[in-house]
Parts: sequence; C-alpha cells; structure tokens
Amino acid sequence: LTAFNQPFFDDFRNAYWTRDHGIWGVQSWLFQTWTGRFTSTFFMSVFNPVTYGWLGGVKVVAAVLLVALWASIAHFLRALFHTALQASCSWAMSGWTATLLLALFCNAAPAPFSFLYWFCGAVAYQLPLIGLLNFVALAIRAGWGPAQGQWRSAGLACGPLVLALVGNELTLVQA
Repeated sequence: LTAFNQPFFDDFRNAYWTRDHGIWGVQSWLFQTWTGRFTSTFFMSVFNPVTYGWLGGVKVVAAVLLVALWASIAHFLRALFHTALQASCSWAMSGWTATLLLALFCNAAPAPFSFLYWFCGAVAYQLPLIGLLNFVALAIRAGWGPAQGQWRSAGLACGPLVLALVGNELTLVQA
C-alpha cells in the first residue's frame, strides 16, 4: 500500500510554511490561527520529509507507520486476551490476528488515503490511533497484569496517552 504514497497538498503546504517562516514561526501561526493542536501540527511540519526535500520519504514514513500500527494492534490484542481475559494468546497469534484486522481495516476504510497515502493524514490519524492502542494495552497491564509490573505499565502508559490525545477528533472520541 505504501508504494503508492505521494506527497499531497498539506504536505507541500506545511513544508513551504516551515521553510518560509522557520520551525517556531509556523508553529506559532498554526497554533493561533488554525487548529490549536500544537503537537499534531509540530509533527506535520517538523517531521515532514518534504520539508527537507525528500519526496520519497513519505513512502518510508507511511511504511513505518503501517508497521507500527500493526505492532500496536498486536500489543493491544495480546494485553486484552493474555492479561485481562487470562486466555491463551501467544505473540504469534496476536501478530497474525493483527494482520487480519489491519487488512480488513484498510479494505473497509472509506478513504484509506486519509490515514495512509499522505504524510499529514498519516500523522493526524495513525499516530493518535497507535497511541490509543498502546495506552489501552498498557492500562490493561497496569490494572490486571502482574503486581510487580503494574506501576511500570502505568508510567509507560503516559507516553502513548499523550500521542492519543494530540491528534484528531476521531481519536479523541474513541479514547
């Protein structure tokens, strides 16, 4: 899927703004006039490969995010079945189930390009979803996991929670 990824309008626009106004100038302007989602717009401009003239980088970013989404689904499934439900669930079973679910998700999404085929869409939709899946998995481990690892899981859950809450409105509703 990521072989067809190409820079889209927002990717070029954010790259142009960052080059023209600098990293902090564009962040200030976007925060005050556009959405107020500072972290999301920071990712969309600073980590945008187009900002640095690397057009092929959007394919690499999409591939990395797709693999990270798959791993996050597997992490969530493993925590849900193995930890919360006390069912037998290996990492291999979680991985294969995540593959099936991700294939169904990509097939059923009304507009897959919005979360996969352009950099800003991938950042706005996949990063928060990855954060949400990992937050829930770590929260499950904090609540139902072994006692010696509960505090560690609770602390680790804070990072993905930030990613889950800085993205789009859809992920906020899911959270």
